[in-house]
Amino acid sequence: MPGYRIFEKRFLKQYKGDGFEQHLNKIGFLDFLREVKNYASDLPKFGQYCVVGIDELLYMIEPTDRTAVAIEIHRQLGSVAQELEHKLLDIQIICKGKLIRGDSLWLQYRNEKLPIDIIFGDLRKQEDRNRNEFYLASFNLTSG
Repeated sequence: MPGYRIFEKRFLKQYKGDGFEQHLNKIGFLDFLREVKNYASDLPKFGQYCVVGIDELLYMIEPTDRTAVAIEIHRQLGSVAQELEHKLLDIQIICKGKLIRGDSLWLQYRNEKLPIDIIFGDLRKQEDRNRNEFYLASFNLTSG
């Protein structure tokens, strides 16, 4: 399914028998940003990627700078949206922390509230038939 599928690590098959199968192409979030920024046109059509580390990245940033960094990540991903859509990529964004839907979607990680909604938009929680929870975002980063 093209787009970003965002979910907690606990919904992977290795932790939950009927969980999501992890894509084989595993890459850190910063490396993913670099790849799509510099080499989006070189990515294979129908590629599948497992992107990890978004929680660590946002956590390591000073709390006062998190919103600005999230806006910049949103901008960078948005700038390559058309190319990623054309490639029909399936990208898993795997979170170690807990995704919490309140007035907005945020990521609770190491007792910090991280602004994932600023990056991916205002998404609704979805469930597959095995009760695996996820959020789906299109590459243009509007509600999925």
